[in-house]
Amino acid sequence: MKRAVLAIIILLTFSLGCISQGNTRETTTPALVSLNVSTEDYSNWTVYVTNGENVTEYTLDELKGMPMEEMLDKDLSIGKTLVWKGVPPQKLGKGDVINFVSDDLYLVSIPYYTKMILALYVDGNPLQGNDAPIKLIVDLSYGCRCNWIKKIRVVEFVRKSECFSVYGEVFNILYFSPRTLNIFRGIDSIVKNESNSARLKDVLDKAILKETAKKVVFVTGEGRFEYSLEEVLEKDPTIVYEDGEFKIPELGINDLKGINIEK
Repeated sequence: MKRAVLAIIILLTFSLGCISQGNTRETTTPALVSLNVSTEDYSNWTVYVTNGENVTEYTLDELKGMPMEEMLDKDLSIGKTLVWKGVPPQKLGKGDVINFVSDDLYLVSIPYYTKMILALYVDGNPLQGNDAPIKLIVDLSYGCRCNWIKKIRVVEFVRKSECFSVYGEVFNILYFSPRTLNIFRGIDSIVKNESNSARLKDVLDKAILKETAKKVVFVTGEGRFEYSLEEVLEKDPTIVYEDGEFKIPELGINDLKGINIEK
């Protein structure tokens, strides 16, 4: 009997010891992340605002501290009206045109007085998913949602007189400043304003040519110079900014003002 009682006491002691040790071990439960919610960290995201030689860097928190406006968008694809809220870019600088460059180097040029915002919120919530962390919202009276580029990194204010434009049979009318020509080398090159040159084919690709495009007319201070699109793409000359003007040395073109794509 005594041996049986002793065996029970030893068993209980061993069991209690195991329970006690188990309670002292720290356990963690992995956090669950909802689907369709971006897990990317945007805490260090910055937007570079350029105006001539001046470059100002803004964090998202600094932009969120600025006066904001709302824009309504009746989105038929989802059957509801969205309320976008953000900073009108006109509060950041002045110019004839504003160039917006996204993190993946997409470029749009929007006339300065167009109604638009750099949206940081939609329906009262910070932007999430593919829209995060900042998105350009443009009044649809100007154009389509194709102008609503996401993940903006550069906002550039330019004067038309200091740019050459690409227009005509294109989907994306653009104004290239000397600084914007650096877009093909990345955001850092735009900010540092390093090279001021680009291949013509790359420039035309940014403008997105229509299938009807057949001719390229270079509009200059010395007159108009016309080439077939096929001929120009085969030569693919370099556009450079030198001595205060845009040039295409391989074609003998100086003082370039515009590139008109024609049928």
